[in-house]
Amino acid sequence: MLILAQLTERTADALVVWMVGGSAAIFAINQVLTFYKAHIKEQPTPSDTYATKAEHALLAGRVDRMSGEIAQGFERLDHKRSASIAGLHQKLETSTTDIRREIKTDLGHVHDRINTVLQRVSELKGVMDR
Repeated sequence: MLILAQLTERTADALVVWMVGGSAAIFAINQVLTFYKAHIKEQPTPSDTYATKAEHALLAGRVDRMSGEIAQGFERLDHKRSASIAGLHQKLETSTTDIRREIKTDLGHVHDRINTVLQRVSELKGVMDR
């Protein structure tokens, strides 16, 4: 193992030169490889990477058709929901009418019962007065 404190000045100078030279070589190799990747290396043609006008028009047509189908689906759902709400509204009206009729009938019975009780009380009152 080489201990830096034991190096002579001449050896240390040579070591520094080698280290600077190695660093410069690594830097140069890095720059060459970066240039090669960016400019020289074969890159795909734009038609392989991007859509052409014809492909774009075809995709736009498909998107428009799918958008129309989705809108029609929403309209069908809205009609079904409206029909369902109308049916529920009709059932609610029918139930409300039936309940009102039953309440009126029950109130009529209550009034009849109250009239009967009042009649008996008045009869008792007549008995009590004698």
